Amino acid sequence: VEAFRQATRLDPSLTEARVNLAQALVKAGRKEEARSEAAEVERLKAEEAGLGRAMILSETAAGHVAKGQLTAAVSQLREATAASPTFAEAHYQLGLALRRAGVDLREAQTPFLRVLELDPNHARARYEMGLILVALGETDSGILQLRRALELRPSLVEAHRELARLAAKSG
Repeated sequence: VEAFRQATRLDPSLTEARVNLAQALVKAGRKEEARSEAAEVERLKAEEAGLGRAMILSETAAGHVAKGQLTAAVSQLREATAASPTFAEAHYQLGLALRRAGVDLREAQTPFLRVLELDPNHARARYEMGLILVALGETDSGILQLRRALELRPSLVEAHRELARLAAKSG
C-alpha cells in the first residue's frame, strides 16, 4: 500500500498506480479508502477522455481556420475547452480564432487569461495578451506582457517588432 501511495504522490495522474493501490487497500480490508481511490481512477479516466476529445476538436478547428471558416472553428474550440478545461492549447487556439473573427477584444482576452492561469510560461499567450492590452489602451500593461513573452522566448520576433513599434510611436 505504501509503495503505491508513493507512486501516486510522485505522479498523481498515473491511473495504473491508483488501480493497484485500490486493489491493495481492498486486500488490506480498507474498503472505504479503496472506494476513494477507485473514484479518483474514474475521474482521471474521464479527464483523459475529455483531453482526447479536445485534441481532436482542436485539430478539426485548425482545418476550419485554414479554410477561413472562423465561426465553425470558434464553435469547435469552445467545445474543446469545455471537454478539457485544463488543455491550455485549446484555450490558446480559441483566443486566436476569436481575434481573427474580430470579436470584442475583451472576449478574445478571456481564453488567453485562462492559458496563463494554466501555464504562466506560455510565451505566445503573453504576446497575444500584450497585443490586446495595447489595443485596449492599456499600453504599460501590454508592454509588460510583451517583455515577459520575450523573457520566456527571446526568439519571438513578433514581440520584438511590437515593442519597437511602440517605442517609435512614443518617441
